[in-house]
Amino acid sequence: MTAVVPTKMVIGHNNVVSAANISTVAYTNATEVAGFSKDNLQYSDPGRLAKFTRDANPITITITFESGVAASQKCFGLIRHNLFSAFNYGAPVPTVEFKNGSTSMGTFNAGSDADTLMIVDGAGLTTATLNIVITKTTTPGTINIGSIFVGSYTELTTNPTDGLLEITREDSIVVQNSSGGTRRLLSLGDRDRYGLSFETRRAQEADVLLFNNTLQRADERHKMVGVIPPWETQAVGVTDMPHFFGYVEKVRVKPRFSAATDLRFDLAVDFIGA
Repeated sequence: MTAVVPTKMVIGHNNVVSAANISTVAYTNATEVAGFSKDNLQYSDPGRLAKFTRDANPITITITFESGVAASQKCFGLIRHNLFSAFNYGAPVPTVEFKNGSTSMGTFNAGSDADTLMIVDGAGLTTATLNIVITKTTTPGTINIGSIFVGSYTELTTNPTDGLLEITREDSIVVQNSSGGTRRLLSLGDRDRYGLSFETRRAQEADVLLFNNTLQRADERHKMVGVIPPWETQAVGVTDMPHFFGYVEKVRVKPRFSAATDLRFDLAVDFIGA
């Protein structure tokens, strides 16, 4: 098995990370920081940070799933991590390897602290044990990971129409006017609110069914999804802007009836960031 470079935009879905699905989380060669338990990684909630220091190289995070959860998942991600900055931004960059028990499924280079989604070929996750191996020779500071992603993926048949994919960010800022009239910053949230939206003109039916059917099923609805955007289809991992993790907020579909033998749709999807 190995990591795959996609050719179209990728949607990671059916994330199985939850307290109900994970029996244990364990570290090898790492010590958790008080107040930021490794068990926070049982939740699909990037706000529940797990923090740890390294005792030796490499660090292994072992996620043991409950029986029956592993079902050939081929999509894995790290959210709100600080691997690059924790190792003082130095070269060579840390590597992150996802293993099906002892068998490697794929590796990406953490050349930034960007959220990262990776897809793999082969059988995927078939055992109850997922090992995440973090390797770098130099000594890091405190390492943070907000959440992990383990799920399925769909590579869209058609990329969003050029110019119709938009990323939005909004700082959580509160200000008030002082007695002298100067605006004063009162508070700043720990992370921007952000979103992603796209439109695809003349999308194929398979892409519409993903958002209107698959993601609306009881086992998928309201779960976190991951997105590898179309400009990230030249290498494994992040090369430019971060990958996206969040929730499908709105789907709009406009069927085109001009050619019954080649039914197409105008598809628009809005995501809200996790």
